Amino acid sequence: MVRGNRFLEQKQYRKAVIEFKVSAQNAPRSAEPVYQLGMTYLAAKVPRMAYETFRQAVALDPKHEGAQYQLALFRVSSGDDALILKAVPVLTGYIAHHPADADALAGLSLAQARMGNKAEALRLLELAIPLSPAEMRPSSTLIGVYTVKGDMATAREIAQRTVRLLPNSPEAAVLSAQVALATQNFAQADADLKRALELRPNFVPALQLRLKRELIAGDKGRAGQTVAHP
Repeated sequence: MVRGNRFLEQKQYRKAVIEFKVSAQNAPRSAEPVYQLGMTYLAAKVPRMAYETFRQAVALDPKHEGAQYQLALFRVSSGDDALILKAVPVLTGYIAHHPADADALAGLSLAQARMGNKAEALRLLELAIPLSPAEMRPSSTLIGVYTVKGDMATAREIAQRTVRLLPNSPEAAVLSAQVALATQNFAQADADLKRALELRPNFVPALQLRLKRELIAGDKGRAGQTVAHP
């Protein structure tokens, strides 16, 4: 286990997998080495293996908090209503013990959105955003959910709430600009892009989106200036 954790910290995932498999064989009734194996697969971006391994860990120990939590996150992402319902109490219980975990709050927010509980989804998202200000995935994922539902008003509301909560974030401004551009609210998109580039003048995502906006407007002069931006 010690060697496995060391290799995991060093991002030597193949070696970590071997060590955790050996640990699991040596302690066949323990869920911990299986859980750590799942975390290694997750870090190595092999989600299918991670999911199956977390299921094995939970089968060995239904009370293993980490394995139950990771499995719940997978279930929320599955889009399967029955699996989402199973995930909700797990995430709720986890948050009770880890109230500052942004991923748990974002996961429960996503679950609530998919179950049609918009007010609760937005409440949880507002709790998650300040805890991980550089990470736009919780907001962008929820925006995607409501976009698929055809609820662009809520998608815009999420983008605007994210900007209000993170007023100094160029990433949040770009996210808002993306939603504004998708809904053809060009004035809002322009304002968001201007704000993003004021916050970070050479921010590539903002420059790329500004170029797209200028091409849509047919403004070849400004588009050329954006392309030439140092």
